[in-house]
Amino acid sequence: MKMLIATDDQTLMSQLRTSIDGSTFDISELSDFKLMSTFIASPENKPQLIIIDSKIPDFDADMCKKQLKSDNGLQCIVILLVDVDLDGVMYEEADGVLSVSIDRLKPLDMIPIINFGRNYLYLNEDLTAQRKKCLGLEIENKRLKQMIVERSRTDDLTGVLNRQFLFEQGEKEMRRAKRYNHALSVLMMDIDHFKRINDNFGHAVGDRVLKSFAKRCYETIRESDFFGRIGGEEFVAILPESSKEAAMMASERIRKTIERMGLPTDQGVIQYSISIGAATLMPFDQFLDDLLIRADKALFSAKTKGRNRSCFYEV
Repeated sequence: MKMLIATDDQTLMSQLRTSIDGSTFDISELSDFKLMSTFIASPENKPQLIIIDSKIPDFDADMCKKQLKSDNGLQCIVILLVDVDLDGVMYEEADGVLSVSIDRLKPLDMIPIINFGRNYLYLNEDLTAQRKKCLGLEIENKRLKQMIVERSRTDDLTGVLNRQFLFEQGEKEMRRAKRYNHALSVLMMDIDHFKRINDNFGHAVGDRVLKSFAKRCYETIRESDFFGRIGGEEFVAILPESSKEAAMMASERIRKTIERMGLPTDQGVIQYSISIGAATLMPFDQFLDDLLIRADKALFSAKTKGRNRSCFYEV
């Protein structure tokens, strides 16, 4: 533990050296208050125990307290040797500093205070370390909870929304759309001839195709839209505030983006396409499944008409 003794009285300095166990403290000695102010301003030098002779030249108690001020609990104990006949010891604690005033003619009175201060500060350091550790654990706990929540909502392979969370959000959007009489559309997408990709290039490449498609599709839709994988090579986009026209524009934008995109592999660039079925909320719809059933029928129509196209289910 670092200690600073500040006095220009060599007799007093000698008495203090004799009284204090030098093996317990890393002691620095100064004989000028300005030098002391510069010394304690350095984070590397800042002592935890300071003994100041009030008769040191240019001594300024307020400046000293200002320099030692802390918002992190008790960080420093200052023993002030005053040229006053004190009946005992005077304590004052403020801003992280415990100031103790002692008659400078009775330096031995400070030994119990030094021993108390050393033990107290050690305990305080340990408490501060434990608080930081607890705070770190709390932050890590929040991070892990957030990670668990996110993983419970996302598809492990592609990172987009999983089936359960996607449909939960879709039901919420449907209720909102019906309540305020707003438009809502869904797109059901399927990668064309995906089994051929797996058969010809292997399942690892097939997984790369799924991840590549999901990433590009997620980047193409609006921030207000919801996009997820519902199984295998099937994906669904839920488009709030989207009419039939807006849904078809979105589906064509996605389809053309995928059509132009290729996936580089060791076996060459794989070109693939998608088919999309679209449906829009109708007054008689009660559940999200009502839209998904029509979108699935539109998707089937897109496939039977040759794939790599978008179809809308007309009621």
